[in-house]
Amino acid sequence: MLPRLTDAAHLWLAPDRCVTVLQHRGLRTRAAVRRVTCESGIDSLLAAVSGELQTLPARTPVRVTLSNHLVRFALVPFSPHVVGDGALAGMARQAFRHVHGSVADEWSISVSANGLRTRVAAAIDARLQQGLIDGARSAGVFLAAIDPLLMHGFNAAREQLFASGWFAVAEPGRVTLARTRDGDWVRVVSTRCGDDWRGAIVQLVSREAPWVEAGSDGFCQVADFSFEQEDAPPQLAQRVISVMPHPQLEVA
Repeated sequence: MLPRLTDAAHLWLAPDRCVTVLQHRGLRTRAAVRRVTCESGIDSLLAAVSGELQTLPARTPVRVTLSNHLVRFALVPFSPHVVGDGALAGMARQAFRHVHGSVADEWSISVSANGLRTRVAAAIDARLQQGLIDGARSAGVFLAAIDPLLMHGFNAAREQLFASGWFAVAEPGRVTLARTRDGDWVRVVSTRCGDDWRGAIVQLVSREAPWVEAGSDGFCQVADFSFEQEDAPPQLAQRVISVMPHPQLEVA
């Protein structure tokens, strides 16, 4: 079966699940959603993804969004004197090695294209990236992009974000926090959490604020992703929460 030119698939991957959203666009747009759970681990996840890709019509464009559980982040100083993507990626790998050691040599690293003074580097297990590429090739579909949930949430909220402020992505079991200043990223951190993602964000802000600037603002813009509805794509809710020591409930 050939895909219609407007069909597209979006795979949302977490350590123990794959959510496939196949968008059928035409006179009436509709989405088919499938969820597959698996044991936590790269091999089990890739087996689930491979099975899902095989169900798609040939040549379907596929976008993959990776849970922040599967990604590590670092900030890389940027200068126009650093010439070429290879040089910037080399600086990013050094940053990851400094924090994580030689295991960083087993990661695939990408660096964002935007930022006057800093760029955001993302690292994933090289086996995961290659497995996605091989799975798409085997299924005869087109792998259009692999993006971290952090960047997906940031881009979705970009029009509402201030040039300077706190921004977080909340997902089941993890929050990832960023601080921007005049449009540049100056901090990015991530931590596991339980159901109280608000409390986790407050704790991260309290820990990171001294490294940023004195008297930083007392609220955080949040991209809150819910994966709980079985028959619907992951739902994004944009929120604003207090990050003062005694946080209020959601304020917007």
